[in-house]
Amino acid sequence: MAIGTVDRKVFVIDLRKLGPSIFQTSLTDLIKSKDTVKLMFDCRLTADVLLHVYGVEMDGVLDIQLLEVTHRPTVKQIWFVCKLRDTIAKYLDDDESVQVVHQVGRRIYAAKMRNNNFWDRCPENSILSKNHLEYCVIRTIKLFELYNHFKRGDFFNLEDILSASSRYADFVRSYQTLPDARFYINQLVPDNVMVFYPKDVSKEYGKCKGCWKDKTVKFLSPDDGKKLKGYCKECSCVITHQQERDYSRGF
Repeated sequence: MAIGTVDRKVFVIDLRKLGPSIFQTSLTDLIKSKDTVKLMFDCRLTADVLLHVYGVEMDGVLDIQLLEVTHRPTVKQIWFVCKLRDTIAKYLDDDESVQVVHQVGRRIYAAKMRNNNFWDRCPENSILSKNHLEYCVIRTIKLFELYNHFKRGDFFNLEDILSASSRYADFVRSYQTLPDARFYINQLVPDNVMVFYPKDVSKEYGKCKGCWKDKTVKFLSPDDGKKLKGYCKECSCVITHQQERDYSRGF
């Protein structure tokens, strides 16, 4: 876990060594505080792990991944989120950081495919490697730079993005039983997260057969394929393979 401050200080906490006891400190108050805004990039799985593994319900999140979506000049029916690597490349023009995030991200993915944990590759009782630390620092400091860039935009509204980020954090951790992973972790923004955009009142609402969430349900005609009936537009997109890249590679 990495925590950064506005004066560019980064504190890296090795949960492998400290374990759950670290959350018996003031760190828990910081994470749970609604008044202390915490910048994150895709908070969904972090929020889920904090709640269901460590018993800490995170609040006060401002998700930079969602903020980038609101920065786009056009409103679309389906929003695809950007990877951190692509976001840094597009808005900060920092090739060195892009390469670090890309290279370490590939190692994390490769370790996952071998059923290993990238963060466990450091020998026991040793400090994190240079690659580990550099990756943590970039993923923390660059969020402040991205925030400063986006808040100058015409579409920035702090209250709206905080509300959307709260719903984004709830999206995975609110499950008691998880559906198929492709329906709850992907590169699509759920339509009930970005509710400050105009809604189509003609749509029907109900429980999606894919992600199991109460949201706008797309009922397709037989000509469009009966197999998609009862799925929201994001899950329909997943099923029809419009989303071709595995989200787990989204670093």
